[in-house]
Amino acid sequence: MTKFERRQCKNKQKHSRQAAEHIAAKMTKRKGIEFNAYLCEICGAWHVGHKKTSFRMFMLKKHETKAKDGSK
Repeated sequence: MTKFERRQCKNKQKHSRQAAEHIAAKMTKRKGIEFNAYLCEICGAWHVGHKKTSFRMFMLKKHETKAKDGSK
């Protein structure tokens, strides 16, 4: 494992497959953007993350809502 790979995985929480899937479903429901469980090629554990397109849409919607409300 390279130094770069260790850094990529270092701060991520490691889960079993079932736990990661459960957490992803819970976060998707709570935050309103799609989260998924994925098997890490670096450490072999399961992590939870969001799809970049879902996160971008969430941030865009959040920004538009703030603009309508007149807040920063």
